[in-house]
Amino acid sequence: MVTKVEKAEAQLETLAAAQQQAEEHAARSAGELEAAQASVGDRALDAQLAGEFEGVGALGQQIAQLRDDLDVARRMIDAAHGRRMDAHRALYAAQAAEKRAAASKLRREADAHEARGNELRAALEAWEECRYAPERPPVSAAMAGMQGGSLRVIRVQTPKSTVMRMQAEELEAAAVALEALEPASTI
Repeated sequence: MVTKVEKAEAQLETLAAAQQQAEEHAARSAGELEAAQASVGDRALDAQLAGEFEGVGALGQQIAQLRDDLDVARRMIDAAHGRRMDAHRALYAAQAAEKRAAASKLRREADAHEARGNELRAALEAWEECRYAPERPPVSAAMAGMQGGSLRVIRVQTPKSTVMRMQAEELEAAAVALEALEPASTI
């Protein structure tokens, strides 16, 4: 199954290729127009001297056609650029939606994991007839009110359900960042 992100990426590639073709066509048309305009005076004079007055009109039509062709190519470039900007926004939205879906799945898994842990802890507490809770790291007297000194790293083991929820929050933050993105106007 093709995802929305893959569709958006494919649309971007198609639009980039179309814009590239339009830019190449515009460059060719501009070159042809420039060449035609540079030689039109001599060609028109030669046609008039030869008594071919229709030839002078044909040169004007040729230049008008080249101008129209160049104008159409430039408008295609503008249209492709606008659609690419929209396609980038659609890509960002699709990527954000994927991240939100992954975050939602993580939250559901965290809830199930925590519920199972609570069941197991309740059974253990009933069995041992005492309360159990996650242990915090010991705080030494030297650490309380510490001013300067060497760095001390303490690894605190975090419950898996908490880690999963933190990962879900990171995915949500990434989704928000993607939604806030604006494509570069030079695309």
